[in-house]
Amino acid sequence: MAISTIEEEDQEPFLGKEDSGNFQGATYRRSLKTPWVLTKISLLSILIHIGLLVLWKSSWQQHSNTSFERSQASKFYSPFENVISKKIENWEKDAWDNSIFLGEPSEELDLAWDKLQAVEGISVSPEESAKVNLTSDIRLKNGDQAVVVGYFHNLHCLRYLYQGLHPETYVRSGGDPSHGGLHHSYHCLEVLRRSVLCNPDLTLHAIHWQTEEKLGMTLRPESTRQCVDFQAIYDFSMTRRFARNMIVDVEDSVYDYQ
Repeated sequence: MAISTIEEEDQEPFLGKEDSGNFQGATYRRSLKTPWVLTKISLLSILIHIGLLVLWKSSWQQHSNTSFERSQASKFYSPFENVISKKIENWEKDAWDNSIFLGEPSEELDLAWDKLQAVEGISVSPEESAKVNLTSDIRLKNGDQAVVVGYFHNLHCLRYLYQGLHPETYVRSGGDPSHGGLHHSYHCLEVLRRSVLCNPDLTLHAIHWQTEEKLGMTLRPESTRQCVDFQAIYDFSMTRRFARNMIVDVEDSVYDYQ
């Protein structure tokens, strides 16, 4: 049986010569474009990584600054740091209205304020003063400095404002005239404003209708809150208080502070 053969020149290529040439040209063009595509991808990847690195560095620096500020705050020295403790208190609904410190002037009220303000100032050693970069003009004969703690000043201002509501009972006289009257009252208001913002009370208070007709709203003090144990602060302050005649160059003089 004869097997027919096809001459090589008679064989039809799978692709025509013209098509074959186009295919080779397209392949060549793609090979030329491939490096540029890879370059673009590489550049894009580098830019993305740089952007992520910048974001990470910014986030880390912000976290580092916050951590540093918190660590600095936690390291802020106070002679009270070893006596500060917290306790839970439950205030009654009439706590803001039923207080010995409120109402018309009376001997009982004045005695309660006197006891609360039994400490006018405390003494701090030169070493303690250096820790907070404190320089006081009032020095004691034992070498310590005389200072006023913030809460002393706040209580002084509260009492001053209370007394201002009853000028017929509490007559202010003597000393620097600019220290009394409205000037001192404005001073005390600003002292208390700044103190409230420095250590805000974050207790949550429920809101109640003021009347049955629901014409207004009000707050009531009944709440559970965490408070600093003031008695511990007060007791420690008593161990640091000084007599007025302990002040350098002062013998039994009136010691007042703004």
